[in-house]
Amino acid sequence: MLVAGESVWLACAAYAYLRGQMQGVVLALGLPLHVALMLVFLRSNSLLLRFFVAVYPLTVFELLPHGYRDFGLYGGVLVLVAVLAAIEGSGATGGPASGDRGIAIALWTVAVMIFVAGVHAAAVGNMSAPIARYSVAALLTVLCIAVFGSVPRSAGEVQSLLLVLAYVTAAASLVLPIIAGHTLSKVFVTPFGDGNLNLVGMVVGPLCALLFGLLFGSKPEKPVRVIAAAAVLVTILIFSRSRGAWVGFVLAYLYLMLRLKSRGLMIVGVCVAGLVLSSDLLRLSVVARAEQTSLEDPSFLGRLFLWRVAASAFSRNWLLGMGVEAFRFHKYDYGFPKVMDPLTWHGSHNLFLEQFLSLGVIGGAAFICIAVKTFLGTDRVARSRSGPERGLAVGLCAAIIAYGAHCLIDSPGWHAPTLMLWGILLGSAYAVWRQYRVPSVSVTAGPSIRSAVIGGRGSVVAADRLAGS
Repeated sequence: MLVAGESVWLACAAYAYLRGQMQGVVLALGLPLHVALMLVFLRSNSLLLRFFVAVYPLTVFELLPHGYRDFGLYGGVLVLVAVLAAIEGSGATGGPASGDRGIAIALWTVAVMIFVAGVHAAAVGNMSAPIARYSVAALLTVLCIAVFGSVPRSAGEVQSLLLVLAYVTAAASLVLPIIAGHTLSKVFVTPFGDGNLNLVGMVVGPLCALLFGLLFGSKPEKPVRVIAAAAVLVTILIFSRSRGAWVGFVLAYLYLMLRLKSRGLMIVGVCVAGLVLSSDLLRLSVVARAEQTSLEDPSFLGRLFLWRVAASAFSRNWLLGMGVEAFRFHKYDYGFPKVMDPLTWHGSHNLFLEQFLSLGVIGGAAFICIAVKTFLGTDRVARSRSGPERGLAVGLCAAIIAYGAHCLIDSPGWHAPTLMLWGILLGSAYAVWRQYRVPSVSVTAGPSIRSAVIGGRGSVVAADRLAGS
């Protein structure tokens, strides 16, 4: 049976190759490996999440087929973890509801409003296939917050997951100069889709801030690895030429300096600035982009016009919203000239405004409530704790600032990988906050459904406890 199955998949791969469908080749060869890994990692939710954060960065750089990304990784792994956690009562505190009721209510509100806004969009004729796909991506982001917020058993487990995420992102980003270094455009092309350097900056900027928080807020066990990853990510951040990512990282860095009161951070900041100014390539890259920033900048003026049109659209859809990311397709109905954006490239260029447009005032307010409440709670941990917990909390707060500040002038809602990072950051921050506001309770699990797949009655509980220790 095994040989027959392998023969079928190899035949599918050969057929896709002959037809020139590279995504089909990768799916045919990679899907059996994915299934095998799922069976291996099924014994622990912690291992499943580790697999998720190890593969996720490849989607940021468009190095995986979209079909596998959406259904195998995002939908497959996150839904599997959520189902197993719900059935087996996984998580030291049982989930978001047992930590903070406000966060749980806000998550459910966003999820419900995504559905309601979609139904309303279909009723008024705004619904289309892309909007349905974006709605699924938004729901998966909400699920990501819930999973990362409830499954990790300790701050140490959260830190371990985030370090894997940062290391793999740094390693994967090394291919960026190869696939994007030959073009002056922000768009780069891979066999699986088109990437965007602005979105790359939106991912690497927050991870840079996170690593700096870990380095200067605590003493990580292997600082050389953290320093190396931070150096690579800072280089990629500069290479991205994303002014929004630069501003977000600078604001996050200021937060780190104010919260940690670290001379080391000031010295590192001066050294990085000196390195940029002393290198012709880096200096020209930064200075050229900085000189383009002014009140006459077409990019800035275009955003002002978009925000004005978005305000008009919101005033007519304030209660139920237009549907997730529907504004980019229907902005012409509210005064935006078709000639300025004939291919529906541009949304509102503001993630938070986009949520009010998409989900109405209730969904938009709940979306912001999740971010603000989680940030303030994690910041309290950063102010009240010491040691590794403080470094992790302050790093996550800095990462949220970097991402959120960038999202004031850009919206990644249409790009599932970048939006997914928002879910990972908020969920991880909530998990850290939850650890220090809710007393731990012991986990008592009966015969696990995993044992039917991997065998070994009772091995699941032991594996999960080991992962959380």
